[in-house]
Amino acid sequence: MEDEKIIELYLRRDENAIFETQRKYGRSLYAIALNILRDFEDAKECENDTYYKAWLNIPIQKPSYLMAYLSRISRNVALDRIAHKNAKRRKGETVEFCDELDYSLRCGTIEQYLDSYEICRIIDEFLDSLTDEKNAIFIRRYRESESISQIAEELNISESKVKMTISRLKVKLRKCFDREGIVI
Repeated sequence: MEDEKIIELYLRRDENAIFETQRKYGRSLYAIALNILRDFEDAKECENDTYYKAWLNIPIQKPSYLMAYLSRISRNVALDRIAHKNAKRRKGETVEFCDELDYSLRCGTIEQYLDSYEICRIIDEFLDSLTDEKNAIFIRRYRESESISQIAEELNISESKVKMTISRLKVKLRKCFDREGIVI
């Protein structure tokens, strides 16, 4: 089912919206949470929490890109779960890889732009301009929240190559934003 139709189901408050979302994006949302939490049960709970938050929020905000919207919710739910688990222990652990792109772009205001059509268009064009390997690295790192070692292993390349590629892609993406006059 197309994203527009799924969003319409949410807007009509049709419970099939959750079923269709799970059918189309469930595996990806679960993988995002699992890559952050490293716990199967917590990841499944985060996936379900993502559907619940989408159910509550989509009638208020109509997302331009459903998967990007759901991915952001899933990441935030997983990060909140880590913060909650570590609050008592005060371990000081952070999930660096989820914030890496935001930090490198000196964002602070990236949340304001995430739902913006312009930002999505620029990122889409940026991804379209990449080779398959670079695109896979970028997507696995920032959408799927995979670790450097996971990406290297799955793509059968060295970790240093993954790190260097990510570093160069962040610079290239920043130039794309600068060229379009978007300050992040």
